[in-house]
Amino acid sequence: MVLDEYRSGILLFNLMEKEVWNKAMVDSTGLEEFYQKNKRKNYKLAEHVVVRRFVSKDSTVLQSVSDQLEKSNSELDSIFNSQEPLTLRTFEEKIEKGKNDWLDDHWEVGTSIQKEKNFLTLWSVVSVQPDGYKPLAEIKGLVISDYQNELEKGLVEGIE
Repeated sequence: MVLDEYRSGILLFNLMEKEVWNKAMVDSTGLEEFYQKNKRKNYKLAEHVVVRRFVSKDSTVLQSVSDQLEKSNSELDSIFNSQEPLTLRTFEEKIEKGKNDWLDDHWEVGTSIQKEKNFLTLWSVVSVQPDGYKPLAEIKGLVISDYQNELEKGLVEGIE
């Protein structure tokens, strides 16, 4: 009985690997179809801003950054953190309306500085984007996971 149970477990694992886990990873057409079919209910993106965010304890660092916004975040990171690490932290983000009170009050292209207790944040709003859907390329891992769940559900229903 133990050997039969072991053999069944191995067979089930191999079946799941072939029909669910690997299939979702390599079936780009099926993944795209799944995304298109489910994007309206699962992958919505509300109105949002594309921002570059810079955090530092030193206001002169942020003033210098604001004068060099044409440079990439990695270039700014290497300029300001070469002497002392973590002088400047850089981020590029998409933030939905209603998720950040400061940005909600500064919902336009441009820069603004937010003062906190121990640090300052320079917000550079690059663009304001309307409602839409999260691009597959940005959420591929999540979509693959959802697709695997659907494939597994279909496989289980087919076995029963």
